Amino acid sequence: TDGSGLTLNSTNKIMFNDASQFIQGSSATVLALGATDEIDLTATAIDVNGTMDVSGAITSSAGATITVADNSNNLSIVSTDADANIGPNIRFYRNSSSPADDDLVGGIVFDSRNDNSQDIQPVRIRVYTPDVSDGSEDSALDIATMTAGTLGNRFDILPTETIINNASIDADFRVESDSNTHALFVEGSTSHVGIGMTPVVLLDIKEEASATDAVFGLTPGTGARAQIRAPAQSDGTSSELSFLTMTGSSTSERMRIFSDGSARISKGGTGFTPLQYDGLVVQN
Repeated sequence: TDGSGLTLNSTNKIMFNDASQFIQGSSATVLALGATDEIDLTATAIDVNGTMDVSGAITSSAGATITVADNSNNLSIVSTDADANIGPNIRFYRNSSSPADDDLVGGIVFDSRNDNSQDIQPVRIRVYTPDVSDGSEDSALDIATMTAGTLGNRFDILPTETIINNASIDADFRVESDSNTHALFVEGSTSHVGIGMTPVVLLDIKEEASATDAVFGLTPGTGARAQIRAPAQSDGTSSELSFLTMTGSSTSERMRIFSDGSARISKGGTGFTPLQYDGLVVQN
């Protein structure tokens, strides 16, 4: 002994049953525990201070909490495999003995605190199975976020449809292109739809370039396109509406309604020889 307990040098072990079960101070900084099959530790709590290096699988029958006191990663999942297959992987397995329709399969929740020291759930992701019949199984996924203190579904992938804003939250839906912030815009408060603009009526379309016509194209399955245009006006306060059809590879204007209420109809060709009857101009 060294005066405070039993001391063994690094070549000696405390062995149990045979040499395969032992405790050994294999160096001045390493304590080794060895067993043929299993080391069983039984206690209310096991406190490990330091890095734990596990070279085998970890199996737990209870939940686990990983806490850090800074902004470092609580959990990193790393694969060093060099092939082209998927990795690393996370598997969520609902191993139910009695699966039923609409069972929740799994979820990811993001919890935090409000300014009244209460737990809240700002975001939730869920997966469930509307139908578990063998051979015709269906799956569904929804993403919910909190708005004004209430959690509501914002994105649902269902077996027969995909829904945005299933909770009917008063929130706008906006698709932004490279140069247009409102390439597609659905206004939540009015249910109006805008293309290139914030809508004023049920469907509003605006050409982004100030000196360019706004064009609405209609193309049937055969490919020949017709157009409805709002020609650009230099004064910015008046509007006109024109209708165009295609013959061969050329598109020609067939009718125009002017800002003063008069209309012009063309049979074809270029230019108009007007015959005006009560504001209607007709070319033969």
